[in-house]
Amino acid sequence: MDFIDNNFSRHSEEMIESSTKGLNLFEQTDKADYPFANIVLVHGLAEHSGRYDTITSFLQKNNFNVFRYDQRSHGKSEGKRGHLTSVNNLPDDCKIVIDMAKTQFPNLPTFLLGHSMGGHTVLKVATNYPGIVDGIVATDPLSISFTDKIDGDPEKYLPNQLGKGVNTDPRVTAKYNNDPMNLKEFTVGLMNTLMDSAADLKQDLDKVVDPILLLHGEADGLIPVSDSLEIYQKFSSKDKEIHVYPFLMHEILNEPSRKWEIYQEILNWLNKHRY
Repeated sequence: MDFIDNNFSRHSEEMIESSTKGLNLFEQTDKADYPFANIVLVHGLAEHSGRYDTITSFLQKNNFNVFRYDQRSHGKSEGKRGHLTSVNNLPDDCKIVIDMAKTQFPNLPTFLLGHSMGGHTVLKVATNYPGIVDGIVATDPLSISFTDKIDGDPEKYLPNQLGKGVNTDPRVTAKYNNDPMNLKEFTVGLMNTLMDSAADLKQDLDKVVDPILLLHGEADGLIPVSDSLEIYQKFSSKDKEIHVYPFLMHEILNEPSRKWEIYQEILNWLNKHRY
């Protein structure tokens, strides 16, 4: 295990350069006192890393260093708000944070946890950079269904209507809608880039060889559970699991009725794979 200096601040924030020169990402790190492993946490479309404080605290208290960041054009990161131009931007940015975690703690295993568009990001990391991490957890990932392009100016903005299928608890949905850091709109270009990326992923699923855990809410109003059931079958990973949760919607990590149970399932899987 790495030597740990107990004088370090357990929480830190900084701007780091993305995979595009001159464009910076907001990154925050929460270090465990006696870490067993690192985990890079990747948020979904139109949200930001601050929405993952609760699971970050849970993982940190269970001896994981948590590295999370706002994906480009989201949250406190730079870039034209809600815009995306390349299918490789998201996985390449994620790789920078992975490399950062592994540089700081080279003797610890490193994992990925991504939700929704973040789940798509970590799956793209798996296809583009196999073996770079020790395991991947993807929750309700944007994967293969959405491949039909939208006509129009790539810089035209579309309203964010994602809140309708987010959570079974209306209080969580209201908090999502009222969060000033969440994007209220995003561009046609972002959606079309994600659709291009999903089409690429659909062709590359057999390149996924890392240990992987897929989690999905059966009542997800945004990403159909059939997506995860299909992609699971196409992974080449010998070590793979899928858990489907009846009645839960898209944000299973924020579902008040079962989130602690789901956190524990994730922790159990991570602990099995950190040796």
